[in-house]
Amino acid sequence: MHSQFHDLSDRLPEDVEQALTNAVSEALTNVTKHAGTDEAWLTAVGGDGGVTLKVVDRGRGFRPEAVNPGRGLLRELRHCVVEVGGRVAIDSAPDQGTMVEVSWRR
Repeated sequence: MHSQFHDLSDRLPEDVEQALTNAVSEALTNVTKHAGTDEAWLTAVGGDGGVTLKVVDRGRGFRPEAVNPGRGLLRELRHCVVEVGGRVAIDSAPDQGTMVEVSWRR
């Protein structure tokens, strides 16, 4: 895994930190299990009273709209992040890799 961290000086509420940690962990687990690649990039950028985290891979990708929202990555991300007031974006397509972005603002 490659990682970059910028401007992460603000301390987040404990429940938000835990939710974002769980979401990134789930995204990285999905790279290992499903992407067909052993390489991923994690970027974390703070500022404006919040944080944005991205996990990107160049693996096999998938069609997010074809996945049952009550299962796997989609369920876990929404459960973890949205419940603490965060946002989730997933951009993926077959043979184009996957980008998972989670963000939270005060």
